Order: sequence, then C-alpha cells, then structure tokens
Amino acid sequence: PVMDGLEATIAIRSYERENQRHPTPIFLLSGNDTPAEITRYARAGINAFLPKPLDRSELLQAILTHTVQP
Repeated sequence: PVMDGLEATIAIRSYERENQRHPTPIFLLSGNDTPAEITRYARAGINAFLPKPLDRSELLQAILTHTVQP
C-alpha cells in the first residue's frame, strides 16, 4: 500500500476540511491498543477504535453511534 490507515485518515480529514465535506465515519480495527496508540488514532481523526479480536456488538454500536442521525 501507498499509505497506512493513519496516513489515509489524515488525508481524508484534510480533504473533507478543504472541500467543506461532512466527516466520513472511520473505524480502526487493530491489535495495538495501548493508551498512547489509541490517543494517536484519535488525534488522526479516527472515530472509533475496535480492538482485535473484533466483538460484533462493539462494531454494531460504533456503526450506530457514528452513522445514525438523530
């Protein structure tokens, strides 16, 4: 790949700001769940961090939280 997930997220967020677009929900699935890494993910613009192994209910909750409009 040309860029990793964090680089892609930063590029997407930059594009959204420059083009006045609504933010796209971005979820990260990773086995690296140290507090420092989770903070790094959040700063990059990740909406939800989902640790491996994936828990289906956590995924569904993240989808509902970040995509359902009130």
